[in-house]
Amino acid sequence: MSSSLHKFPNAHRMLLRMSKEVGATFTQAQLQAIEMALLPRTHMIDMRLSLPLLGNGAYVVFAAGPNQRKTARSLEQHMTPTAMTDVLSNIVNRSQSLRHYPNACRMLQRMPKEIIASFTPIQIQAIAVALVPRSHVIDVNMGLPLLGKGAYLKLAAGPNRRAHYRNLQNRNPFIVPAVFAGVVLSAASIFGLVRLRSSVLLASPDPSFTPEEAFHPTVVPFKEDQQACEESLRQWMNGQCVDKDHDPIF
Repeated sequence: MSSSLHKFPNAHRMLLRMSKEVGATFTQAQLQAIEMALLPRTHMIDMRLSLPLLGNGAYVVFAAGPNQRKTARSLEQHMTPTAMTDVLSNIVNRSQSLRHYPNACRMLQRMPKEIIASFTPIQIQAIAVALVPRSHVIDVNMGLPLLGKGAYLKLAAGPNRRAHYRNLQNRNPFIVPAVFAGVVLSAASIFGLVRLRSSVLLASPDPSFTPEEAFHPTVVPFKEDQQACEESLRQWMNGQCVDKDHDPIF
């Protein structure tokens, strides 16, 4: 099974969402058929960016260009839905309907009849559970017609409801709330410090506009005689014109 990891990467990603016991029951022919049914990239441009701050499993997908999946899968479609139901009726009990698992039905429809007949009921059920259509609480798809037909932007966030990722998240359910609370507290602290700093600067008086209560006498050099000094309302002392009401800021 490990030797085919590089040959069938998409099939093995699906097996990671199953238990090890069930995953070990798939044969090489079954994995090859699953890999052919799961085209890895459906557009010429397919970029994926994880968003760890929004939770484990949150990501953004930007896809643009012609959708390669429609053409390839329409050519490789082996069975009609009615024929596939007839084959599955021999494997799975009719009470175990796959109507609630559209992704699993579409994938099985693209496989040869003999491959579908080789699956066991446990394998069929595991495939149906592994291919849950919406695996996040928030799953938004927005078309971008200006970038060409088939271009869209996808935003997925929230806990991943698939069993494999849910088990990983349950190991420590407080990680995401703690990170979110830390980000909020950090932003609030920075905002508070900025507001406090600005309020202190605005509240502190400018010394250039603060009046001095005490005035200091100074000598006026351009008043050289007593008459001119006294006419300017200053005092003549010791042969100098003294201004006792001089403001030091002047």
